[in-house]
Amino acid sequence: MRGACRRSRPVAGVTLIELVVTLALSTIVLVAAWSWCWRVCAVQRHERARAEALSTLAFARRTIDREMRGAWGLSTDGVVPCDSASFALTLPVGSTTRTIGYAYDRRRGVLWRGAAASYVAEGVTAFAVEYLDGEGRPVLPPAGGVLDARSAGRVVALHVRCSVDCAGVSVTDDWCVALRSRLP
Repeated sequence: MRGACRRSRPVAGVTLIELVVTLALSTIVLVAAWSWCWRVCAVQRHERARAEALSTLAFARRTIDREMRGAWGLSTDGVVPCDSASFALTLPVGSTTRTIGYAYDRRRGVLWRGAAASYVAEGVTAFAVEYLDGEGRPVLPPAGGVLDARSAGRVVALHVRCSVDCAGVSVTDDWCVALRSRLP
């Protein structure tokens, strides 16, 4: 009776314990991958906001620098006051001049140029202007806080400080720019 003692062949397959261990390891790998992707996306969103804020600030700086370097001086004609948050420049246009003003609207967070319909930067959280004389000393406005023609005539450079916020990321820059020359 040789046939009665037959050995059973092992059944090919996965045991329950092997399945549970595989599922646990797969879950750990999946959670780690999801966490990594989440962090990468968060960093990318932050860097995009930072790049946009830096770009806005750089554009505002280039625009202001370009016009200040070409200006004959500050304008005190009253279109835009020369105070701590705004200034006006006299620019040559052919044989005449024109006045270009920059003003910071704190309520809207916008730096305006020339008119209310033309803005240089949005998301501006702070903007300050300091007027400097030939020795780099501040030219302080009279009691009203606005430069008069006499004080404006002493100004040879401006120190500008601007902060821009984009999606919770804030960047700040401050720089000095000399006016091109005096009025002819």
